[in-house]
Amino acid sequence: RHRFDKRGRTMSLNLTHSINTSDRDGLTLSFNDRYARGKDTLDQTSNTFVDGKKWSATLSYTEPLTSKDQLEFFYTKSQNENGSDQGTYRRDRLTGIYSILVSSLTNSFANDNFYDRGGMNYRHQLNRNWSFGGGLYLQEAKLVSDNITKGTSMSRPFINWLPNASLQYRKGKSTYMR
Repeated sequence: RHRFDKRGRTMSLNLTHSINTSDRDGLTLSFNDRYARGKDTLDQTSNTFVDGKKWSATLSYTEPLTSKDQLEFFYTKSQNENGSDQGTYRRDRLTGIYSILVSSLTNSFANDNFYDRGGMNYRHQLNRNWSFGGGLYLQEAKLVSDNITKGTSMSRPFINWLPNASLQYRKGKSTYMR
């Protein structure tokens, strides 16, 4: 964050990055006795691996208009990559090995979501405790999804105007409600 000589004028750059993964194993063993269909057994195992990466950068500039009014201009660039791989297998009664693929419960895909967002916010300080504001953003986003299991892919662009409004109550330096 850079502060200028003029009180309230700032420029900041915020960089974020996150990574998450999960690996889950499941076993389903169910003995069923149904009136019309008779007895059957469901014996299957599944493994799900999910990974995600996200990064974003936001450049923000604030300009004081008066001692109680402020404008903020900002630009954000973001990318979110997610993947999931789930395999489900039924137990082979002859070998005892979970080797029969359950295609309706098996899926592998990769999703990428990119967006560029720019906008402006206005904030007014009513008094020591209360402030309100509003703004308007323009966002261009693109979703790319690859269903690896089915061998299909799709890409969708989106352009949206995103209005916002806020009312904030602040009591002290660490307690506030928005």
